[in-house]
Amino acid sequence: MRTERRRKGWQALLLALVASGCVIETAAPKGMPPIVSPEEARRGLIVGKNFRIVVLDFGAKESTDTGLERTLAAMVLTELKNDKRFAVYDGGIARRGDVLVNEENAKESADAYLTGTVTARHQDEVCLDLRLANAVSREVLFARWECAKLKAGEKEWPANTTERQKITRMAQDISRTIKKLEPAKVVSADGRMVVINKGSSDDVLRGMPAYIEDTGSSIGESAIDDVVRSLSGIKPEKSGLRAPPAIVGQLYILSVEDYRSIAILFDGERALPGDTVVFK
Repeated sequence: MRTERRRKGWQALLLALVASGCVIETAAPKGMPPIVSPEEARRGLIVGKNFRIVVLDFGAKESTDTGLERTLAAMVLTELKNDKRFAVYDGGIARRGDVLVNEENAKESADAYLTGTVTARHQDEVCLDLRLANAVSREVLFARWECAKLKAGEKEWPANTTERQKITRMAQDISRTIKKLEPAKVVSADGRMVVINKGSSDDVLRGMPAYIEDTGSSIGESAIDDVVRSLSGIKPEKSGLRAPPAIVGQLYILSVEDYRSIAILFDGERALPGDTVVFK
């Protein structure tokens, strides 16, 4: 009887220590670093929750005057900015240290980069190919081409309303293609490979970026609430003491099936079953 009470007492103490954020360490030989318990909290990340797009300078098919390319990049940036879902950055002026943002380093500051190429320029027509790609994997999320008719003597994309609307529609199509989805759950994780419970039937696409909220820890909120309530008499769920789930990882979708997807965890320590996956 005494042994059983002692065992329960140790269990309650262990639970209280874990709930309070204490790190449990096991004994280790002198001179070696401590072995951290698997219950150690994952490191929180600061992650932008909007879908971040950097608009890079558009390049010409041939080495020609780039005035048109700069004009088109500015027009697309303006139209994307009108969609409040996106956080849009100008790659022509955004820098990482002393280097302009480009396809190589875009992953340091954005979830995706948008670029375009003037693929045809005739006396009476100019054509543009537009591409949106995941900044980490470079998976193409969206691709579209559009042509505009030129009047005699024009060298730039026409400024009239009809032709400008083509750029507007392209920007709107990006938003319609990269839909804002409902959160998913982590089903299983093996190293950097993460399986989630949503797939093509939920409009998940390869290359989509998302972040992970820590809702899969082995000790649930109710258990923590019970410990806090027993020690302090305060009800965390009523007092506002309970913090929102921390963001502990970032991933992008690698492959998609009907009702599940496989993702790569490219930032963060690990994913746990039960974690929430929030699509950008």
